[in-house]
Amino acid sequence: MCGFYQLGKQQRRCNQVAAECPVIPCIAKSLLKHSQEFSLRTNVSGALAAASLVLLLCGGVAAQQPPAEQVPPPEPAADESEPWTLSEVLAWTEQNSPDLPAAAAEVEVRRGRAWQAGLYPNPELQGGSTQLGGNGSQYFAMLSQEIVTKRKLQLDQAAVCREVQQAEMLFLRTRFDLLTNVRQAFYATLVAQQRLAAVDKLVTIVQRSAKAGRTLEESGDGSRADTLLLEVELERADYMLQNAAALLQASQRQLAAAMGDPDLIIGRLDGNVAAPLPDYPYQLTQAGLLTNALVQSAQIEIEHNKLLLQRAVVQPFPNVTVAGGYLYQVQLPHDQAMLQVTLPLPTWNKNQGNIHAAQANVIRSTHVARKTRVDLSKQLAIATGRFDVARQQVAKFERSILPKSRESVRLNQLGFDQGQFDLLRVLQSQRALIENELNYLTAQDARWTAAAEIAGMLQEEQFPRAAPNDDDR
Repeated sequence: MCGFYQLGKQQRRCNQVAAECPVIPCIAKSLLKHSQEFSLRTNVSGALAAASLVLLLCGGVAAQQPPAEQVPPPEPAADESEPWTLSEVLAWTEQNSPDLPAAAAEVEVRRGRAWQAGLYPNPELQGGSTQLGGNGSQYFAMLSQEIVTKRKLQLDQAAVCREVQQAEMLFLRTRFDLLTNVRQAFYATLVAQQRLAAVDKLVTIVQRSAKAGRTLEESGDGSRADTLLLEVELERADYMLQNAAALLQASQRQLAAAMGDPDLIIGRLDGNVAAPLPDYPYQLTQAGLLTNALVQSAQIEIEHNKLLLQRAVVQPFPNVTVAGGYLYQVQLPHDQAMLQVTLPLPTWNKNQGNIHAAQANVIRSTHVARKTRVDLSKQLAIATGRFDVARQQVAKFERSILPKSRESVRLNQLGFDQGQFDLLRVLQSQRALIENELNYLTAQDARWTAAAEIAGMLQEEQFPRAAPNDDDR
């Protein structure tokens, strides 16, 4: 997963202090797109190019690469003939959500700090007179330069380089959190859309029963009480239809908010809630957590703290300030040279406290890295458990419960029309069908929600991933 950036002569020093950068091809284009405004506005000098090349992620994208062609987001569907697909929704989200530009800007902030951390101290120019008046007057000019020892600047820059990598991991995690939220909202809306269609069909069935009840009452074969029961059932179905329409509208608004534009009007969605999904066995999916950005960021934090520990250890070694200059005095000899060397003596303050704190930070970050993976494994276990339960429920509904419920309604309706069955059997079969249809869609919603959460933790670009077979159905 990791590779080394092969740099030129101007970049070798920075490459020595920065360790391997993770290569994440899946976010290279996205991060580069959101970072272009920074690179286009900056006149990159040789030193900046060195730092930028070390800190760039994702497949060795060069700082001089021309901006990627911007693909305009799809226009909102004008009517029901142009429904939104999941790929269109995700493309629109990546173009318009404020989360990704904010995370990309944070990467640029860290890159700027890494560049600054490696810059050498500026020389100082001094001038004046040590004595004024008479033949003893003296005038001087002196240039001094602080010489940084023990590779302090390289260690400073290497530590900030780890912060850049953590910002890149944060960008990756932000992107997949965004994709997960949008995927879940998309399928929740798709389920709400199908729920509305299912309730509408059930209303048609109840209307047919109510009409048959009135016909039997008028012919003298049925009672007024039976007709009233059927009409109450019809009103109940109409009430459920109104609720389904309101839930669909609420889901559409939530999807628009997840996409980054609460004012966006979402029309119909194009998708199949019954589409097969791959298995997510816990043992296999847990291995995929090693590539999770949170786990990688925790590992980078360990390296970051180790570098800070090295920096704290070398802090007591003094930097040397060397000054040289020219002195002119009125009396002979007129021209004189000046040389001065200054360095602090680490007698009492040897940075002991900061070294102790840095050692403790290394220990702390090591345990935090373990805790991060444990927490993710716990979340994955919960998500895979919910997915397995929902998948089994969906399979049971599709294979037996729904076909039998529909057949029961059909046979009871036919027998009621012919006067063979009583009203109670018809009502029971209709209510059972309505309950089973809604429970089936609820199970589908839970199945897609859990699958999207698992795919987000595994950082899967393709969703839904193709299932090897239809056994999960």
